[in-house]
Amino acid sequence: MFKYQSISVYGFLIILSGVSLLIKSGSDIKIHALVLSLTLILSAIIAGVAALKTLTNKVQSRYHTLHAVGLLFYGIFLFFYPKTVSEFSDITALFFIFYGFSEIIFCFWLFNLEAKISIFQLVLRLALGFVFFLSSILMIGLRHPYQAAELISAGVIFIIIGTQVVLTVPIVTKLSTV
Repeated sequence: MFKYQSISVYGFLIILSGVSLLIKSGSDIKIHALVLSLTLILSAIIAGVAALKTLTNKVQSRYHTLHAVGLLFYGIFLFFYPKTVSEFSDITALFFIFYGFSEIIFCFWLFNLEAKISIFQLVLRLALGFVFFLSSILMIGLRHPYQAAELISAGVIFIIIGTQVVLTVPIVTKLSTV
């Protein structure tokens, strides 16, 4: 059995959230918000389990704790708040700002700890952090005339976030020496 399967599971749930936005980009925003919130709350719970499983590794545990907290708050806000595409976009843009900054901060933290991770991987994660942050500006900029594009762009970003979580499992698990 895969030792770090919970990390992959919450990454795949984030990917599933993004795919659901792409598939149902023309449907009611309340349905999007409900599906996305439930999927991301489940993902947050699994990220919390991953954080608890890795308590002996402070780098990995803090990273997954940060994901769990961000996903949980975002999922709860989505469950109760959005009634329009604009409200959905506002909440999602705030989440992307949080997620982008958390990735950027995590990269600097790894660099300062002199973790055994390649510079290429650090630069890639840093670039992804900036992409997530800048995607929030894109979502805000795509307001009223392109509401379907807002949902599609959010779906694509969620797919990228989930893929990044899944693909970095081997990298993050190697940080046990830090």
